[in-house]
Amino acid sequence: MKRKVIIVEGSSVKDLDDLPGAKADTLNWYNFLRTFCGGAWGEGCFSILKNPTPSEVLSSICAEKMDYLMVVFSGHGFHAIEEDNDFICLNPNKTGGCNLSVPLIEECIQDNASGGTLIIDACRGNEEGVKEKIIFKKVQNEGTMQRNFCRTYVPQIFLESDVSVKEIIVQDEYWKNLLREEMNLPEQEHENQRFAYYKNWINNYKPDVYITMKACAITQNADEYIFEQDGRMGGHFTCALLDAVQNWRKQQKMPHIPYSTLDAFNDAKLLMPNSQQTPEYTPEDKEQVFAFS
Repeated sequence: MKRKVIIVEGSSVKDLDDLPGAKADTLNWYNFLRTFCGGAWGEGCFSILKNPTPSEVLSSICAEKMDYLMVVFSGHGFHAIEEDNDFICLNPNKTGGCNLSVPLIEECIQDNASGGTLIIDACRGNEEGVKEKIIFKKVQNEGTMQRNFCRTYVPQIFLESDVSVKEIIVQDEYWKNLLREEMNLPEQEHENQRFAYYKNWINNYKPDVYITMKACAITQNADEYIFEQDGRMGGHFTCALLDAVQNWRKQQKMPHIPYSTLDAFNDAKLLMPNSQQTPEYTPEDKEQVFAFS
């Protein structure tokens, strides 16, 4: 079976404030997905794009046909009122384009994979259209950092952050340590367990299913943790998803029991620290799921 995961990090984008939490999300996804319960993804299954252009993201999605394709994004985003579409913000192409339509990402996944999951951890605040210059600004609010934005009509203005963030990326120690434990198993035991989890994932795979998770509703901001105040880093939604898997795993008495994408999403909603952030999942059909863990 051919499967691939593309981790898109939008932590440092031209003319936008840096998002250190997006760097942490990249590391946490990478560690989690390589564990047995994360799906036992091999090194060759990953494509990690750090602060790419829209063209680079689309090229990676369309590089080859897959049975299953997973794409995750952490960074800046917005909802364009005129187009009535969500966009993520990336570094500019040679032509200057830097906003990538989420529906276009979904379309490319469907064209190039028999099934797929898209997870977007970004703001969906309203903007009038993508032709205007979008400038983002981090806002400190009750101990969180918002992947927030404000608009300016002066093209070259760069808004300095109001929040002083240390250049330190804190990984989730749980997944980091679990991965280390698994890698230290005797070779044959490691391969046996890895194959068992991988086989379980395949047995729960369904073609022609395409799932999208978004960190918040239209008009809302997606927050991230501040290390100085929270002792951790990463987007609230991404952290909640991985925390949900961690809680679920600790409660399981038998290995290899699948934990669906919808169950993980519903449990993650209960772990969100910000009640003003309402994640969304489509489609809502309980049969349209994959094994998230």
